[in-house]
Amino acid sequence: MPIPVQTLKIYEMTRLDHAIMKFAKIETPAISDILAVKCMAQIEEGIDLYRACATEMSQADLKAEEHNSQNWLNIWQTQTILALHQLMRVIVMQLFQVRTNEPRNNEPLWPGA
Repeated sequence: MPIPVQTLKIYEMTRLDHAIMKFAKIETPAISDILAVKCMAQIEEGIDLYRACATEMSQADLKAEEHNSQNWLNIWQTQTILALHQLMRVIVMQLFQVRTNEPRNNEPLWPGA
C-alpha cells in the first residue's frame, strides 16, 4: 500500500514538520542540516512539555507564573559555552587532522613545545 505524500495541510504542520520537509528537499545534506532538524525537535519537545504541564494549571496559576530572566540567562550561557567548546574541538581536529587511532596523538604539535 503506498504511503500518502502529505497527510497534513501546510497550516497544520509544526516547526519540526517544516524542518523535516526542508531537509528532505536537500539533494546532498550536510551534518549541519540534520543538526538543524535535531535542534528543532528539541525545541518542539520543550514546547510540548510546557504545554502538557500548562494543561494542569489554572488560569490564575498561569498568570501568576513568573518569568525568571536570570535563570534563563544562566541556562543559555552554560549551553552556549558547551556548544562553542564542542564546535571549537571539531574545528581544531579538522584543522590539524587529528586521528584518534594514531599512536602519535600525545606528541606536541610543534617541536620544543
